[in-house]
Amino acid sequence: MATSLTRTKSRGSDFELTYASPTVVKRQGADEESLERHSRKRHRPRAYSDESGNLNRDGRRRRNRGSSDDEGKITFDGFTNEDLRVGGPYLCSIPTETFAFPESHSLFERLMGSRSRPIHDQVYTILAKHEIRPRMVNFVGRKSRFNPEASPTPTALVYANRETVDRKWLEAAKDIHSYLVAHDIQNVSVEIADPEVFNPPKMFPVLKTDSIFSFWDSFLKTMLEELDLTGMKMVGCYRRGRSQEIMDNPPTVLVIVDTTSIRDWKPTRELIVGILDRYNLSMVAVEISKDEEWMGTGWTKNTGLSRAVLRGPAIIGESLALAQDNKRSGSLGGFLELKNPVRGDWVQFAITCFHCVIPSKEDLESKDIDATYRSQMMAWIRNGVRADDPVAKLYLQVNHPSGRGIDEELEKLQDRIKSVEDEPLYQKGALLEPDGLLTELSEIGQNNYHLLKEEIAASRSFQQDIWDFRDHPEQILGHVAAASGYKVIRSQLVQDQKTVQDDPDLTNMDWALIRVRDDRKGSNSVDGLGFLSTPETRIDLHGRGIFMKGYRSGKSEGVFNGLRVARIATVLNDKDEEVKVPTLEHQIMGIEGKPFALRGDSGSFVFTRGGGVLGLMFGGLEFDHIAYFTHVEDLFNDIRAVTGATEVRFS
Repeated sequence: MATSLTRTKSRGSDFELTYASPTVVKRQGADEESLERHSRKRHRPRAYSDESGNLNRDGRRRRNRGSSDDEGKITFDGFTNEDLRVGGPYLCSIPTETFAFPESHSLFERLMGSRSRPIHDQVYTILAKHEIRPRMVNFVGRKSRFNPEASPTPTALVYANRETVDRKWLEAAKDIHSYLVAHDIQNVSVEIADPEVFNPPKMFPVLKTDSIFSFWDSFLKTMLEELDLTGMKMVGCYRRGRSQEIMDNPPTVLVIVDTTSIRDWKPTRELIVGILDRYNLSMVAVEISKDEEWMGTGWTKNTGLSRAVLRGPAIIGESLALAQDNKRSGSLGGFLELKNPVRGDWVQFAITCFHCVIPSKEDLESKDIDATYRSQMMAWIRNGVRADDPVAKLYLQVNHPSGRGIDEELEKLQDRIKSVEDEPLYQKGALLEPDGLLTELSEIGQNNYHLLKEEIAASRSFQQDIWDFRDHPEQILGHVAAASGYKVIRSQLVQDQKTVQDDPDLTNMDWALIRVRDDRKGSNSVDGLGFLSTPETRIDLHGRGIFMKGYRSGKSEGVFNGLRVARIATVLNDKDEEVKVPTLEHQIMGIEGKPFALRGDSGSFVFTRGGGVLGLMFGGLEFDHIAYFTHVEDLFNDIRAVTGATEVRFS
């Protein structure tokens, strides 16, 4: 664990960068819903409201960097006084990870060991002096998830409910820090936080009756034309706040920016407020926050490899990746059939995202990569893979399940075996059984011992199946037969009764077709959710339940948000330079704070309960639980354009 706090300057929570509430003053034009909601929040037992902030002349309340003074400045000594989190001299940015204080640390005995009682007693005394009732006090290591420090920051962590925003928490944090320093406990930060600050805000689709619903497309395009998009990742609209009740959360224009951004976003907030005022949308809030976009392929956890995928046909939602790639993985979305324009026959292909079956930018920049290989990959990234490119058959072989998926499952099985072998009952039975002495165990003990043995045997059998499969050609699903590359196209969908000729929109393309070996051809059956059979061409599914099966999440349900998001995409120009282009994308939201999709689910189809496929999911946001997908009509149009197929259908 680190002992230095000077490696970087503390930026506080660095999550909600700036906020403007709906108008909450009646004479300034607040609607009845805004007034009722704000009044209801103010009069709850806990006085803190997520619409709190510095009241301005326009009737909106404003916050900056989590602070109601609309300043959010870090003090000269590195301390911050946010509404729900205070401390210093160094606070890790949200979202955070917490680690146990290591016994090997030089301060362990004084902070967590046999000599720690006086320190803890004094911390409680200081908190009581400032009228803070802690829910928890502990010494831990803290790290940011998005921009992690080299090692955890030693921190005195206090959890408490914040009922009013004043200077008491800040003064308590400084007093605790001064006490620690005075007792030669150097380089330990102090953090006092309301646990609510670490929970993602609650998000719901806006209601069709909300005024912004009918204005959204026009409003969004005005924003994209008038704002500096530097550092932005996504712009969307939601009912968003801290309440579990949809009506307690105001319609909010949400701008997600890069996690490394150090830009002052208050001017952008005010520009958005100005645009809202021009549209007479005083009941709509503005929030600019940080989040990490995922289009990568991989995971920290997985739902588990299906044993059935080792026995032949490919399976929707199981992992896949390049045959030579053991680091990354995506999901097999399903199966399509393309009609050959010359022969007229139908040919089956599996589909996933292009980024799941192409080396990453970081890999291609490695000095160990052959120059010819790098050049070919860059050509495919820029131009896509033309139909039945013979070089793709050589370079773009695809494994299903992926090498990483196999390694993860083997590791999980080995952990399971070790866990059972460490059970005292199993160890005792293993000593008694060779000498025929199992009868020394009770009847229940003998039965449980045999169950443990069976669990080990089943895990070892599964391991052997995986080893046999891994060394067999069946691991190869096939090769990439055609792909989009990384590009954006003009959407052909009708939006607000306008065609692409009237009002063209750009949308992301990120797909790859895999020519599947005959012995691995599968079906679009999703266990428990039916059969994927038709394109779902309806656009008006706002608020409807939508489903997905991916390797990371398994079977998952979310809600379709009919208001598209603007995603600031990165594409290559003719000089292989990265340029930013705003695209309009469809989205699925998680339910009750749970993510709909996660890193590693890219390449999955999203579909209705009746088996109608909306499109191909290609990425999303890590903290805010939003998933992007390419609509099936745009997807099929681009597949036909790239491959020359006259028709595309579900297999």
